Amino acid sequence: MLPILDIRTGGSVYQLLCVTKIIKMTEIKKSNFDWKLFLFLVLAVIVIQTCYYFFVQTNIIGLDKQGQFGDMFGALTALFSGFAFAGMITAIVLQTKELGYQREELALTRKELIGSRTAQEQQAKALRVSVELTALNTLAQESIRKETRYREQQSVGTYNIDGKDINELINKEIEDRQNYLNKTQGLLEIIDVK
Repeated sequence: MLPILDIRTGGSVYQLLCVTKIIKMTEIKKSNFDWKLFLFLVLAVIVIQTCYYFFVQTNIIGLDKQGQFGDMFGALTALFSGFAFAGMITAIVLQTKELGYQREELALTRKELIGSRTAQEQQAKALRVSVELTALNTLAQESIRKETRYREQQSVGTYNIDGKDINELINKEIEDRQNYLNKTQGLLEIIDVK
């Protein structure tokens, strides 16, 4: 259902034009059949048949003469039947060609989907590499920071940080890094494309 827009209450002209365009598009979709042409053709056939009837009735008197007059058009009837048959054959040939074009289009679409799938797999692999590099970079930066801090402590002559023994801190750091690696490995397994 389309919203009701009122320009006086803040609805913009652009919104009004968009709604009008949508309404026109739906009207076009609903009326694919050309009713005016169809009605014109029906009326033309009725007028021609009526004129033909009155011509035969007024100008040709007697049923036998009217029958002979109608038989004159037997060849014309056969000609139009042949045209109708040729039109049917042409329609079948055109439909066969269209189906061939449709098969080609489906094959091209299938190839594009395969290419798209390949590209998505490559993106997933690139994402995996990016996650691994980010994890390694984070670990390297943290290790450098800890090493720098340890060397600063060593140069001052103390072997404790924040009142804790350095060995205890190193063991805690190793445990933290192992947990981080396990979490990273779990994340990589989730996004891994096989």
